[in-house]
Amino acid sequence: MKKSNKTILFIFLSILPIFFLSCSGANKLIYNDADTVKFDNNVSSETMKKDIRDKTLDKGMPFFIFRQVLEKYYVETRTVASYGSTQNLVEKGDYEMDYVDPNIKKYLDIYETPKGSLLVWYGYEDFSSRELERNDTILLFFDSNIIDTITVDCILGPYKLTTNKTLDKGNVKYTQTSQNSNTYKTSYYYNVDINDVNIRLKTVGNDLYPVYKMKLDNSFIKSFKFK
Repeated sequence: MKKSNKTILFIFLSILPIFFLSCSGANKLIYNDADTVKFDNNVSSETMKKDIRDKTLDKGMPFFIFRQVLEKYYVETRTVASYGSTQNLVEKGDYEMDYVDPNIKKYLDIYETPKGSLLVWYGYEDFSSRELERNDTILLFFDSNIIDTITVDCILGPYKLTTNKTLDKGNVKYTQTSQNSNTYKTSYYYNVDINDVNIRLKTVGNDLYPVYKMKLDNSFIKSFKFK
């Protein structure tokens, strides 16, 4: 074999593995699979269940699914004053120890994804901090269906309110409130207790804190596709 032919053959064999790696998906975006079992056990919204199977992350979904899917691109978590703020609320206390007000339960996760810088705000919001008012609407979800639509009658405290009608006793995994004031906003709650006309928030871990806002590079978004 001539020397020139040997050189061409060598170059071809050298680039062949790169070609196969490229065609086999090495250049595809890498995201973790969503834990749909845990997701279904906590989320009763049919829309959210459909979206997670379509590889779409939405506002209102519990925080854990974001951290799980985007784990490879995670950069840091910050405690912030409001959803949309990026300033880290870390104060220097005595002996140069970091201090964060424990009453602040709003967080920002930063991810550097192949699609750009993704900012995800999530947190724990009780009835008072979300400023729920009388006549605001509450949707009750159970087994992927909206089983009832009710309105707020009276706020009895941060974790308890009364509604405009008697409800069946039991646990509803997911509720969504729509505030009817001019400053319209939606709140999401997981694991609530219902008894007569009362709705009470039950304690949840921070993995069930709902996501309230997302931003990709310089634009706020409602959803993020991980495919």
